[in-house]
Amino acid sequence: GLQIDLLNNGNLRAQLKNNGCFSGDDCRILGYTNPSLLNNQWHHIAFAFGMSASDTSRLYVNGVQVGTCSPSAPPTFTTSSSFDFIIGDSTETDKEEFKGVIDDVRVYDRQLTADDIMALATTFPDDLPCNAAYEAVMIYNEDESVLQYCNGSQWIDMGPPGINNDITDGLVGHWALDETGNTSIATDSTGTSDGNLTNFPADPTADWVTGQVGGGLDFTRASSEYIDVPYNAALQVPASGGTLMGWFNSDLANIGQNTSARIIKLS
Repeated sequence: GLQIDLLNNGNLRAQLKNNGCFSGDDCRILGYTNPSLLNNQWHHIAFAFGMSASDTSRLYVNGVQVGTCSPSAPPTFTTSSSFDFIIGDSTETDKEEFKGVIDDVRVYDRQLTADDIMALATTFPDDLPCNAAYEAVMIYNEDESVLQYCNGSQWIDMGPPGINNDITDGLVGHWALDETGNTSIATDSTGTSDGNLTNFPADPTADWVTGQVGGGLDFTRASSEYIDVPYNAALQVPASGGTLMGWFNSDLANIGQNTSARIIKLS
């Protein structure tokens, strides 16, 4: 399967595994970063994975490529209706539960380009002001499909529109996590794969918090909290490769008891 893990030393790990087990043909990327990603700040992660020996899988942190790998042979996966898409835990052991806030999780059935990933890693709320506090900040304006930077008073286009005129091209799952109130459903904006909050308090109102892009979901109030997205063939590992991505915010105090925390797991 596919997974992205946050390690307790602040590093990031992306894995492409044969039928859920490691073998000589597996692909594992350790995205060593400095400083640690466990710093109570928002970070964007993206894993653009290939499914053949000639495809290079790429791991990105905050829009910057931090590691690559290629399997020695095409990975083999078993498709099963028992394989759900999981956000925030592995479901295999409570030692891999994520503690922190997750936002804007996406699955694409294509390998996004470096420009696509940079655009999504610089997406901020539509109402982000341009003032002295945000001077030199770069964002991606989804409405106009263009990168912009703040000159201290207004947003300036960095080129013609169209880094990807439709950043939703190939998007097969999108959980914005913008819900509020007493709801235990994480809505998929593509309309096919809503997720169920699992092991959260009976009333999760307090878990719907501010995210990086609109709202987010807090995974710190109870044990082994995760979002379970029931099996959907559209979310299974595509033969041509794809991309997993999302935003997370965590710190050492939350994750220190575990060797790793599963942020996203696909099949």
